[in-house]
Amino acid sequence: MAIKLLENFPSRPANALAGVVLLATASLCSAFPGDSLYASAGRYLTASDGTKLNFYCRGKGSPTVVFESGDGDWSPSWATVQPEVSQWTRACSYDRSGSGFSSKGPLPVSDRRSAEQLRSALRNGDIRGPYILVGHASGGNIARTFADLYNSDVAGMVLIDPAERDVETTHDLDDSWRGIDERNQGYLAFCRDAVVAHKPFPVTPPAEHPGWTCLSYSYRGVPDARFSTELNNALVEIMSTKSDMWEALLQRWATDLGH
Repeated sequence: MAIKLLENFPSRPANALAGVVLLATASLCSAFPGDSLYASAGRYLTASDGTKLNFYCRGKGSPTVVFESGDGDWSPSWATVQPEVSQWTRACSYDRSGSGFSSKGPLPVSDRRSAEQLRSALRNGDIRGPYILVGHASGGNIARTFADLYNSDVAGMVLIDPAERDVETTHDLDDSWRGIDERNQGYLAFCRDAVVAHKPFPVTPPAEHPGWTCLSYSYRGVPDARFSTELNNALVEIMSTKSDMWEALLQRWATDLGH
């Protein structure tokens, strides 16, 4: 796991957060008590474009920590980390447009649109900055975009295994990435089409990818033995019925690749 820390004010909360994230993610092998919080909708905040984003905020204090999940994940991916951070300040996780319990947003989906939706929803919900942004994998791109657009609202940033293809200095891996991109788009289209056709999950994987299952795209595979039955049931329900989620994921891949 790689954690990169960017901070512009003040240093102490962001450094403390990096330590908490490390400790919390190191304990992922244990069960997640209280994870049923994420099995139903929390508080809906409306973005400036009308998208209703589902938020879970816990704790009190400032700066507010905002968690940005990686591709295919949403709030439950922070089931261990968020309770720890909420012991010393307000901590908020949320579901991006189309994912989890959030509504579908305008297309196309992009890092910029996601950052704009997040910031306007926070402000409309009277959750004021400055924020410490925590971005996992591709969620780091949204966190970085947020900081570029609204730098004065950002107190610090923690990036966990960030995706940084836009800052690579060579093109040595272009062919490898091209193959991965095409494969993932095929996976997502397969799952979207299965949901639209109301096929029961798990569905038979495509012949060219016999090991693939739609329920394995996020959360280290669903159901996850470390999640409660209540949360696992909710995750399976969303992933097997919400075509908007798969469409948003496909749109993000297409936008990122410039298609």
